[in-house]
Amino acid sequence: MGYLFLIIPTIMWSFVGFFVKTASFTFDSGTITFSRFFFGVFAILLYAAITRTKITWNLTSRFIWLGVIGKSANYLFENMAISIGYSYGNIVEAPLQTVILILASVFYLKKPLWLTEAAAVALCLIGVMMVQLNGHNWSEMFSANGIVLLLFALAALGSAMHVLSQKLLVEHLDPASMNASTFLLASVLVFTPLPFQFEMHRPVPAMAFISLLALGLITAFSFHFYAKALKMVPFIVAVIVGNSGILFTILWAKLFFHEPISLTVWGGTLLLLFGVVLVHWPLAKSHKRKPLKFREMRQDHS
Repeated sequence: MGYLFLIIPTIMWSFVGFFVKTASFTFDSGTITFSRFFFGVFAILLYAAITRTKITWNLTSRFIWLGVIGKSANYLFENMAISIGYSYGNIVEAPLQTVILILASVFYLKKPLWLTEAAAVALCLIGVMMVQLNGHNWSEMFSANGIVLLLFALAALGSAMHVLSQKLLVEHLDPASMNASTFLLASVLVFTPLPFQFEMHRPVPAMAFISLLALGLITAFSFHFYAKALKMVPFIVAVIVGNSGILFTILWAKLFFHEPISLTVWGGTLLLLFGVVLVHWPLAKSHKRKPLKFREMRQDHS
């Protein structure tokens, strides 16, 4: 059962780029961001009602607001980048988040930089550059894809903030309450400017609405299933399988949108996958089903 709980969020995360890209043909990035939070909160509350799980609301904690701001930035910049770039572009977020967390650990928390971490940073950065290169020369890459890479980097920074928020709150709130509180406030935050920037292209295909709903369900349940899997499968297996979903993300991009996938992209994908796994590898030996420390924080894909 643990491996099923692991496979479900992995497949969910692999479809994020597909659903965002599909919705972007009809809706603006702000609307997509709001929908991911709004439908996510609705799904969490519905699930809580069915399972009779009590939701404890925390709407004032500064740690909650750290997650609200971080996750809002994560989704908004990710949606913008996918809208103007390729649907598989978000595969660079996990490695960029890994780099950000390592640098924060070294320069802010004054932790030593281990050799494996330095190697992971190098692999992640080289992999990201290769994915962005995708058949272009270096000047073309920065002129054509520079803004997209910047948006994904900002999305990764927001995701890292959300991960930190979860770490600070994990001992005080259960995952359902923590996510419900964060996503509710985030939906209000991103909705504020929405009436002034709302755009919708007609006619509106059913698939566009289905994509918004699917993104909300991914927001609501991917972390929930992943958290269950972590209690039942070896930690390093969860890291490897959870991050291998990026291979499916590229596959969906090729199958559904016929996006150009060069050998450089595949090579870069393998490098950044190795980098993300490498930074967690030493932790597999010492992981004892206990709350993760700062340097052990897992990737937040949802």
